[in-house]
Amino acid sequence: RRQRGRLTDPRDIPRGIVAQKRKVMVRARGKGVAAIVKSAESPGWGPQAPVQFQEGVAYTIDHLLDFGVVPYTTGRMYERGEGMTGVGDMLTVQRWIPESRELVYYSERPGVTVHEILNFNQDRVWKIAVLDFIIANKDRHEGNIMVETKTKRIWAIDHHKTFEESWTEWH
Repeated sequence: RRQRGRLTDPRDIPRGIVAQKRKVMVRARGKGVAAIVKSAESPGWGPQAPVQFQEGVAYTIDHLLDFGVVPYTTGRMYERGEGMTGVGDMLTVQRWIPESRELVYYSERPGVTVHEILNFNQDRVWKIAVLDFIIANKDRHEGNIMVETKTKRIWAIDHHKTFEESWTEWH
């Protein structure tokens, strides 16, 4: 039997194009884990699979390949009053990477460079590249890679522009 965690403490995350995106605590069995939650709505991208499907399948493929570059991700039903409003009744819930920043942050600051971070993570960079090829990800950029601030380990996030019908649209 699957346990359902309760979503609590929602806080808006202003960056990104997904209409509803919030940091929450997922509480189950007396424990809490931080997560990012997105509504199923993905405006402006035309016909494609629902966001919770894309994000969840990207994680599943990453897990099956034993890459470990995508944080744990699942889709779930939500109840009104859990701090989310919007279109639909499905959410994507992804483990929040604590003490992390987008890779783009390091291109804008002195100190450790983007090149140094990617060089340190060569094996993970290749895994992300292979995963993106498999899922036809058209949206990998420095804003969709998180870097743990202490370890400099990178994570691939934001897989809502994947599994499109035509790969010929790539620029």
